[in-house]
Amino acid sequence: MESWNLMRLLSGLSDLPTLFMGDFNEILNNNEYASQRPLRLNWQMEQFHPVVLHCGLIDIRYNGYQFTWCNNFILPNSTRTRIDKALATRDWKNMFPRESLMHLSSNHSDHLTIHLVLGDQIKQVGPSKKRFRFEEGWCLFDESKTIVQQA
Repeated sequence: MESWNLMRLLSGLSDLPTLFMGDFNEILNNNEYASQRPLRLNWQMEQFHPVVLHCGLIDIRYNGYQFTWCNNFILPNSTRTRIDKALATRDWKNMFPRESLMHLSSNHSDHLTIHLVLGDQIKQVGPSKKRFRFEEGWCLFDESKTIVQQA
């Protein structure tokens, strides 16, 4: 839940093209889950999906094996999910029209490595209509210090 609030906060700070990438530990739809065990509770997915919509994010298409995480159990107890992904704004996708996400094998983790390929060209979107400017008022938010320290 804290991650979702941070995503909302970060997406509202700027109109710049934005990419979020990594282990979200959540699926966006039932196609990202394979197991004979019951699907995770829908309310968990229902918290993540609205954040993706609120931030105007689009799931980057992937190449390779569909799932990025496995509990390393043998059937019928095996669970596979696609919880590692890249989500970007439309402006970001317009800058990198040939982007793709590779799901690469990993011998040292229960997660596959994800590798973002930007393609051989970067499309220039043009000058920003709105320049980024630091607003002193942002310092009033407790989250600002944490965000800057983590960046």
